[in-house]
Amino acid sequence: MIKKLKEVNATDKRVLLRVDLNLTKDLRGRIVDDFRLRVVLPTIRYLISKKAKVIIMSHFGSPGGKPDKKLTLAPIAKLMARYLKKKVSFISEVVGPKVESRIAKLALGQVAMIENLRFDPREEENTVSFVKQLAKLGDIYVNDAFSVAHRNHASIVGVPKILPAYIGPLFEKEIKILEKVRTKPRHPFIVLVGGVKLATKLPILNYFKNKADSILIGGALANNFLVARGFKVGRSFYEPNLVGDAKKLLAVGKIILPSDLVVVANKSGSGIVRTISLGRVEEGEYIYDFGPKTIKGFIGIIKKAKTILWNGPLGLDEIIKFRVSTDSIARAIASAKAFSVVGGGNTVIGLDRLKIIDKFDYVSTGGGAMLEYLGKGKLPGLGALDR
Repeated sequence: MIKKLKEVNATDKRVLLRVDLNLTKDLRGRIVDDFRLRVVLPTIRYLISKKAKVIIMSHFGSPGGKPDKKLTLAPIAKLMARYLKKKVSFISEVVGPKVESRIAKLALGQVAMIENLRFDPREEENTVSFVKQLAKLGDIYVNDAFSVAHRNHASIVGVPKILPAYIGPLFEKEIKILEKVRTKPRHPFIVLVGGVKLATKLPILNYFKNKADSILIGGALANNFLVARGFKVGRSFYEPNLVGDAKKLLAVGKIILPSDLVVVANKSGSGIVRTISLGRVEEGEYIYDFGPKTIKGFIGIIKKAKTILWNGPLGLDEIIKFRVSTDSIARAIASAKAFSVVGGGNTVIGLDRLKIIDKFDYVSTGGGAMLEYLGKGKLPGLGALDR
């Protein structure tokens, strides 16, 4: 049985709160999207109101199990403090006597944040000694980090084996919404899948192939389906070992592919951009977006939908001129009457950039976790809370 945060009296308790503060940075190291921070603020404010002693723990980037000044949580602690309008005490270590001493001095309703969990290699290894050191920092454990609940890491699956464990309200809401889409979507039900690798999207494509009315495919993963249908994709990325899987999915009859493509001869995206029909990709070209015919066709399907699930950008969104399809479809979904659910880091960043994020019925914090839950109906981090 999974216990909810509001079931516990958190007053005067050291609450070890696992959140996901893996925020997006630009090439200069500046935070450019803080969506994951903003959505967890209500949980932190709730604990403050209950006079808990809140200990925030998170990862940030992939430092490889050692300290990296570029990936310290210190600036994120300052950003959180600005949002909360309350001091957030940053502790420059992850575990150990110094951390324990600083936490012991917390007063009721105060907030502290420990350093990046992944500065210690034992976090990703789920080492017992590290789990025990983390558990010493709290009286109860709360997981409100749905977006990393697919990881078998110490702070996700280890600590809840030791401390009384609870699901946070954000995590709980994510599961409720995604379960609704998994099992009781209103029809017509449209699944829109983009991104790069088909390998990561196969579980949800296989799960929804007989449940969705249409599955719209974009991004580089569409190249696998184009190859499966006998079209050449030039130098574009695809996964030869998964073309067979793409053929099987096409046989179901639900897959809708781009009908025109935006290509360029330079891998960097520079130079002349061509919009072409299928079958006209030259040997040295790269497919970086799809064209106006596809956009018009996809929007027509979207307008008729009652439920829309979207994961992954549809073009190479790192380059502005290849964001046309993603931005056009995003705006179409935002103005549609359907119940819309979207997830995936780059996709969410795009919605924030377009300032339409509030037009979607639900925006998931998870990319990989969303895919895994939709495809399998379970997550390691969720299972760890079921005691």
